[in-house]
Amino acid sequence: MSLDIVVKQKKLLKKKLDIGILETICREQGLRFGVPTSLTSLDEYEGGRDIDGMTFLVYDAARIGRGFFFSLQGRTECCFSLSIPATQHDTEKMLAAVATACRALGTDTYVKDGEEVKNVADIPAFAAEFQAFNASVLANSLAEEFQLIFGAVYPIMLDADFRAKAQAADEGTRMQLFEAYLDERQQQDYYYARPQIYGNGQSYIAVLVVVEANPSIVPLKPFLLPDCGIPVDTEVEWALNVVCDPGGPDQEMLHFSFEKFAEAAGLASFPRFDGFAVIVDLPREKIEQLRPFAED
Repeated sequence: MSLDIVVKQKKLLKKKLDIGILETICREQGLRFGVPTSLTSLDEYEGGRDIDGMTFLVYDAARIGRGFFFSLQGRTECCFSLSIPATQHDTEKMLAAVATACRALGTDTYVKDGEEVKNVADIPAFAAEFQAFNASVLANSLAEEFQLIFGAVYPIMLDADFRAKAQAADEGTRMQLFEAYLDERQQQDYYYARPQIYGNGQSYIAVLVVVEANPSIVPLKPFLLPDCGIPVDTEVEWALNVVCDPGGPDQEMLHFSFEKFAEAAGLASFPRFDGFAVIVDLPREKIEQLRPFAED
């Protein structure tokens, strides 16, 4: 579910847009942008001025939520998309970005969800209307036990304690708690252990990788992500590899079944990241303790 907005030029002779319009938006609103290469990877953009057909994720590094998506259509229109439930801050930033785009394109209107034309002057009223709807979606989401939120930096599973606390709060406090929860977990620099899938169409193995002394987000119970290339309900064999001495003369990789690693490492005892994952940090001493449990 998302809020989709398009800003179109009214003039007959339309200006050809490039990355400059995104740079203007980010400069005015204090935002950053990157290229989402997967649901768990956001890379810096290193291309040229022409960005037609590309999608960017835009976010505020000072208050990281889910961000919003930006793209150009036909090099003449700006397209914005906000995933719901959104944080209030992300909503405000995207609507401010829409207003910036309208000024830059010389128009006072924008198209909402493909059909409804709205005036820029009415953005404050629309923001209040949308926030009420957004808050109701969040309230419903909190009732779902397995609720994965794709943030600007990491996927985050809302934990039971947070869901209970947020459900008990009033609407305004609930939105503040949601925003703070996402920001707190995304301000830290971790590696997200994304599963690498190998298979022949009949059987599959999914491998998580953890690097020595590199704090990594590892699920307590592994699961497939929607963009992994196979249906998320596919039965797979799970494994975890540990890279020792990365980039050094003695670099090697230890292979474990996921169950064996979880048991030997005491996975559940590591610091929690969210409702479904922990932060695994393996110094060499810990890795040597695990070595006897590795497979040949």
